[in-house]
Amino acid sequence: MILLLLATELIAVPRVDTRRDGHRAKQSHKRTHLQSSRQGRSLSNARHLPSDPMALHSFAAEMLKKHRKEAAVQQSLSSRDEWSSSTTSDLSERGIKRSDNSSVSSTSDRASGGGENEESLVDAATERRLIRASESTPSPTSGPNICIAITGVDSRIGVAQRHADANHVLRIWPSSGRIEIFSIPRGTHVEAGFKCDALNYLANLRSNKGREVYLRKLADIAGVGRIDYYVEMGFSQAIGLIEMLGFKDNAASTLHVLRTRKAYAVGDYQRCYNQGQFIRQQILNNFNKSTGFLGGIALRGALGLVETNLTVDVARSIIQQLEQQHFPSSPSAVTVTLKPAFKARMQVLNLSTADAVNTLNKQLSTRLTKSGYIGRGKAPAFNASSYESKLVAKIHRAEASVDRNPKAAIAALSQVYKQRSWIQIQDETKRSQYLKRVCETLARGYDNTGFAIEADNIRYFEEQQLHGAADMMGKK
Repeated sequence: MILLLLATELIAVPRVDTRRDGHRAKQSHKRTHLQSSRQGRSLSNARHLPSDPMALHSFAAEMLKKHRKEAAVQQSLSSRDEWSSSTTSDLSERGIKRSDNSSVSSTSDRASGGGENEESLVDAATERRLIRASESTPSPTSGPNICIAITGVDSRIGVAQRHADANHVLRIWPSSGRIEIFSIPRGTHVEAGFKCDALNYLANLRSNKGREVYLRKLADIAGVGRIDYYVEMGFSQAIGLIEMLGFKDNAASTLHVLRTRKAYAVGDYQRCYNQGQFIRQQILNNFNKSTGFLGGIALRGALGLVETNLTVDVARSIIQQLEQQHFPSSPSAVTVTLKPAFKARMQVLNLSTADAVNTLNKQLSTRLTKSGYIGRGKAPAFNASSYESKLVAKIHRAEASVDRNPKAAIAALSQVYKQRSWIQIQDETKRSQYLKRVCETLARGYDNTGFAIEADNIRYFEEQQLHGAADMMGKK
C-alpha cells in the first residue's frame, strides 16, 4: 500500500484500556493520534491537487516520498509492539508476570495495529490519482506555446501570385524547452474555392484565398488552434537563408534536394518530411552558435530576407526563454510530425551538413536520371542564364521609366524586391550589383511619388545587405 498513512479526519482514535499496561497504552495512543493527524493533513492536501501536469507530478512525487518515510517509521513501531506482545504472551503462558505485575492485554495490540481499518478508509480516488501522477512522466508540452507558420511559396520572378509548396508549423514550448514541427504536404485536400475538385488542395488555397484564410486552415490541419506568426519565402529568399546556415557553396543544390519528390516512392510525403527534418536538424546544429544563424546581426538579416510579422525583439525573447531551459537538451527536444497522419514510415535523411546534402543530391540525381525525370533532352526546372536575363530586363525597364513614370517603375520592381530575386544569381559581384540597382531604382520611384518612408526603408535594407553580409554569414 503506497499511501499507507493517508486517512480521513473522521477516523476515531482507538480507545485504550489505560488500566492495563498503562505506559505501553499511552505510547500507542500517542503514536495513533500522531498517525491520524498526519493522515488527515495529508489527505486534506491531496484533495486539492494542482491542475498543472508538471506541478501535479512534483506534488505527487513529494507526497509519496514523505508517506513512504512515515510508513517505514510506522512499520518499525508496529514490529516493536508485535515483538513485545509475543514476548509477554510467551511469559504469560509459562505463568510469569511482568516486572510491573500487570497482565498482558490485547487492547494495546489493537491500538498499534489499527492501521488495517484506517487503510480501508483511505480516499481511493485521490490515492489512484497521486500514484498515476507520480509514476507518469509529466507532459513536456504544457503551458503557453508559440506557433509560427513557415511557408515556401512557388512564385516566378516578379509574379505576385503565390502557391504554398512548403507548409510547416513550429509549435514552440518555451517553458519546457521543446519544439514540435508539423509538416503538411502541399497536396492536402482543402476547400480552395475551385469548381474542379482536383484543384482544391492546400498549395492553391494560399494563392486563391490569401494568407489569412491559408493560415487558419494550416492551424486547423496541424491541430494547434491558431498561428501567432508567419514566415513566407520564395526560391531566392530560401537560398539566402540556406547560405546563412552554412551551405554557401551548394545552396542551390540543397534547395533542389528539399524540393525533390519524384525520387521517392511516397513522393510529396517524403519531400515534406525531408523539409521538416532539415528545419529540425538546422535548429539543433545552429541554435547555440552566437555568430551563426541566430546571432547578432544574422537574426536581423534573416528576418529581413523573408516576409514575416515576427519582429527581432520577439524572436530574441523566444530564443532567450529556450536558452533558460538549456535548449536543446537532447535531439528529442525537436520533433517532426506529418499532418494529416500518414501511415507509411518516412526515411530520416542526414541533411545537417553541406557534405551530407551533396552526397544525397548525387544519389537523387542518379535516381531521377534512371527514372527519366531529368536528362535525355529534358530542360532543367531552373535555367540560371534565362533567369538572369529576365531579371536584367525588369531592372532596365524600371530604370528607364523611374523619372517619367515612377509608378510603372515601382510596379516592375516591387515583387522583385519582395522576392529578393537577385539572390539566385550565383556570381556574388553581379548579385551585389543587381541588389544595388533594384533598391536604388525602387527608392527613387517612391521618392518621386511622395512615399518617403518606403524609400528610406528600402535604402536601409540595401545598406544592411551590402555592408552586413559578412557578419550575417557568420564571418569576421
